[in-house]
Amino acid sequence: MAFCEAVKNSGYKAGVYASKSFFSDELQFARISQYQIWVAHYTSKTTDFKYKYQMWQYTDKGRVNGIQNATDINISLYDYKKGSGMSSVGSNLILFDSDEDINEAKNCEKSIENYEKLKTEAAYNLALNQIKLLSNNTAKQKLSALLEKKKAEYGFVEITTELTTKAASEAKPSEE
Repeated sequence: MAFCEAVKNSGYKAGVYASKSFFSDELQFARISQYQIWVAHYTSKTTDFKYKYQMWQYTDKGRVNGIQNATDINISLYDYKKGSGMSSVGSNLILFDSDEDINEAKNCEKSIENYEKLKTEAAYNLALNQIKLLSNNTAKQKLSALLEKKKAEYGFVEITTELTTKAASEAKPSEE
């Protein structure tokens, strides 16, 4: 507490970092709860840490481009720049263990956006097949639900010969 108070008195946000079990077994949480709490709890589901926290370290096996070995991955539920909480993000939270998994999910999002633009069965099927290949089950569920919501909203447009011919002519490079 003395350290946290010294940090706080110097004009900074003070915080305590510990594992879930250390917070529960070794610390008097009521005395430190006024500070930023950063809990380490490695689980594939949302932590069941019973106290309010601002940061959560959910794995030490993360893969990040540019870092050779496995590394810690953290989520902030507090916007330190704005000085406000971000707890509303929680329901949209997907935990990823690697940059590769994140990039695969982003590609699926782009395919869903492409379906939104084209509204064709082919664009829908492409997005659906990409989602099926995701290794992250939570991302697979959430993106599948989003795609199905878009399908219910837009359906498919029928591609006519006129539209196909026009699209093909616009795609051809000019011969000037």
